[in-house]
Amino acid sequence: MSSVKPKILEHDVVSLDVPMEAFPAGTIGTVVLVHSDEWVLVEVSDERGETIDELFEARSDQLTIVS
Repeated sequence: MSSVKPKILEHDVVSLDVPMEAFPAGTIGTVVLVHSDEWVLVEVSDERGETIDELFEARSDQLTIVS
């Protein structure tokens, strides 16, 4: 049985499933721009949930929605 991930939307809080650029898997951030069904721009959050002015692009299949 395959599971389908929900579509990622702007303002979703996501977790990175794989290392990306300088960020390890598990990094939390907020989607600030959806380029397409495949690519999004994520603003990184620190351990308190506050943004730290770091951005990265990721494919939607590399992210999991956490809230």
